Amino acid sequence: MKATTGSSTNACVKTAGAEAAKKVKSGLEQMKMAFVYASCDYDLDDMLAGIADELPVIGNTSFTGVITPEGFIGGDDG
Repeated sequence: MKATTGSSTNACVKTAGAEAAKKVKSGLEQMKMAFVYASCDYDLDDMLAGIADELPVIGNTSFTGVITPEGFIGGDDG
């Protein structure tokens, strides 16, 4: 398995998404999946629109918890 990262601090959220996606695309020839994380200050719809210009997008969130090999972790103690 190979991995790479892409990031951007562009003030334009859509451009930031596209910039980060372009960096990822240039790092791997046959990318199968991307995990995307963002600041809560970003408008996620705009960010995802920028990413979608470069890569296919499947939505996900860890807002209320995450699924791990050990099971679901969430809530106040998660």
